[in-house]
Amino acid sequence: MKYQLFIIVISLFLASCVITGQKHHYTGTKHNNKGVIRTVKPAVIHQLNSGIIYGNFQTYTRLRNIKINFVFKNGKIDTKSRIIVRTFTNGNFIAENLQPGHYIITSIETKNNSLDLRLMAKEVEFFAIKILAGQAVYAGTFKIVVAQGSNKMILMRSAIPTEKKILKHVTTIERDTLWLKPLKQRIQNLI
Repeated sequence: MKYQLFIIVISLFLASCVITGQKHHYTGTKHNNKGVIRTVKPAVIHQLNSGIIYGNFQTYTRLRNIKINFVFKNGKIDTKSRIIVRTFTNGNFIAENLQPGHYIITSIETKNNSLDLRLMAKEVEFFAIKILAGQAVYAGTFKIVVAQGSNKMILMRSAIPTEKKILKHVTTIERDTLWLKPLKQRIQNLI
């Protein structure tokens, strides 16, 4: 009975998308505390003077959250602003509609751990990202490993997955948004 009700609800939703002409694509689902599923709409470019960051974190457990903060011109990190970063089971992440300026990845949260990256890297520039208007910027591919002989975690850059492979996933996610053009342009620049 529950399965039939679920099928009816999904059918009504898809029919309303066809009637209204709204485009929805799968970006994942979010659950509220009651277990009810709600649709997550893709972010769209609100202004052409914003940018997008994408990258990958390889961890031993599911990547849940990445915290990215704006960096003021004096070098101080803005800890009050909230930047929404979408994460995926393959470790990819996307942050959209960012105003031009400098940003830094400050922490990540996995299923089992929360890691302050500013403590793991000797230089803050390791995670620094510069955003320009209308640009798609690759933050990098990072891997967290446990050091041999200790329980200390080490963060290092990784070549796998490649930027091109990450971009293919990101362009699939952003296919109905204005970000598709700068992302495809970036793929062309990599060839």
